[in-house]
Amino acid sequence: MKVKKPKINLGKRTFRLSKDSCRVVIRVDAHGGGTLTSDLKDDSIIDDDHPAMRARRFAFNTAIDGLEALLLACACAGVDVDSPEYIQAFETALEAIANNYGE
Repeated sequence: MKVKKPKINLGKRTFRLSKDSCRVVIRVDAHGGGTLTSDLKDDSIIDDDHPAMRARRFAFNTAIDGLEALLLACACAGVDVDSPEYIQAFETALEAIANNYGE
């Protein structure tokens, strides 16, 4: 029994989150693999940073890694990540991460 692969929109998919003008770029290839780049992580490096702030930034970036992995997996599986409902859910999850780990 063959399993049908979902129809995947090939090429670059780009969307911007409305609240913070963050950018996420997803590329899905013909084999169902893909890449994701974004500017969501907190890459700031401050030499005199307090250890608690470093730990909080690490936790924030770890949560972002998980969210990006889910977004890429959905795009590669053929989910319409450009739909308003998906973008709203993504923004809500991002806001929750910021509320839990942001400054």
